[in-house]
Amino acid sequence: MRVQKLVISDRLYNFIIHVITELKKKVSASRCLYISHIEGMENVVRLHKASANRSLKDILDQSSSNARCVEKLLAVEAAKGRSIFDELHGTLSTQQGEIAVFAREIRKRFNDSIHHTTDISEFINGVFDKLMEESKEIGNHANQVDEIQMKNINEFKKAFEEQSRSDAEKLIADVTSLFSSI
Repeated sequence: MRVQKLVISDRLYNFIIHVITELKKKVSASRCLYISHIEGMENVVRLHKASANRSLKDILDQSSSNARCVEKLLAVEAAKGRSIFDELHGTLSTQQGEIAVFAREIRKRFNDSIHHTTDISEFINGVFDKLMEESKEIGNHANQVDEIQMKNINEFKKAFEEQSRSDAEKLIADVTSLFSSI
């Protein structure tokens, strides 16, 4: 019975180790996926920033060219210059608004990702706690079964010794009776 107890304990231990290993792999995969998504978002932000910088540089180059033309034709082109400036300001405002919306979206996704990771972590901790409780309960149950079996063995041993003693006394009495009748 002790061998069976050890086999069950070994199996449970191996199962727990297997579950822990699998959970570690899943947590690691989730962490890698999370890092990959963050890196992807950082790359998108860099691309938008580079695009905005290029657009701004292009716009500034164009503004400089227009400013020189405006200087040459100040009287005639003053209205056009103001119009171009207003258009540039609107474009920059639009891009700034888009970047703000994009930043909010990235922040929301990041917070959602953190929340999701926290939920996974809490779930895994719950599973570990439950496994530990179950392991303790199985250990307690095994100890109780062992105690009951030892008690039954001791009771059987006492009963056997009493029966053997009684049989020996009866046999001695029979032999004595047999010798006394001879």
